[in-house]
Order: sequence, then structure tokens, then C-alpha cells
Amino acid sequence: MTTIIATQTIPKIPVVDFSREDCFKAGSSSWLSVRAEVCRALEEFSCFVAVMPNKVSPELHDTFFGSIRELFDFPVEIKSQTPQEMPRLDGHHVGPFNGSLVTGTDTERWHQFEHHFWPSGNDQYRYNLWQIVNNLLWIVQFLYTFQCYMRNYV
Repeated sequence: MTTIIATQTIPKIPVVDFSREDCFKAGSSSWLSVRAEVCRALEEFSCFVAVMPNKVSPELHDTFFGSIRELFDFPVEIKSQTPQEMPRLDGHHVGPFNGSLVTGTDTERWHQFEHHFWPSGNDQYRYNLWQIVNNLLWIVQFLYTFQCYMRNYV
């Protein structure tokens, strides 16, 4: 009897390094390289890990994900009562908690979300969320330059 051992290779999410200053200059060789990495990552995985040492410090990364762990540690009963609305297109997750951590860019919704979990507030969570969301918005804006460049010149 022959035994076949199957191995499955789990793909890794691509990592794109945004630490080179000239990668933000449209048309530079570094920018073209980053654009190619981003396009490949989005086409193959629909996501990527952005390395941004000049924008997201290791401390911000660690404290933000520490806050995320706190959220996931709350009892299901509290998470299921998370104030949510019907589907939206601004980044708001549809349905019950299921990992929805931010509610778009509306700071009033952030406040409601925060006070649902921490009735007395959580300054560290709010500060970290604000920093992360600003960096994500910056990345999205930067990605639009790729799209516009590709549409006009490729």
C-alpha cells in the first residue's frame, strides 16, 4: 500500500515596503517598483501588509493591536450588542460585531463604539485608532495616484 502525503502551501500576504522616500515620487524607479508590488498584491491577494516605519512606529503597532486583542476578549454578549447600521460603503462592517473595529471615518461613530465597550472611554484606543486610520487614509490616497497614473499612461 502506498501512502501519499499531501502538503499544502499556505500563501503569505505580500509585504510592501514604503520606507524609501523616493517611492512617493510619481514616475521614479522606486515608485514604479512599489506600484508593481502593490498591483501584484492586490491582483493576487486583494490585500498587502504595508511597512511604513516613518508613519507607524513599532509602539503604535503594538499598542493598537493590544487594543484589538482587548476587543476580541470581550464577552460575546457585549460584542453582539455593538451598535451597527445597515451596509455602508465607507468601511463600516455589515452585521453584528464579527470583528468590526472601526466605523468609517465618522468620529461620532467611533465615540459610540468606544463607549459601548469602555463606558468611561479609552483614550489609548481612541488615539491609536485615529493614528492608524489616518495612515490607512494616507495609503488609500497614495494608491489612487497609482490608479490615476496607470489609467493615464499605461
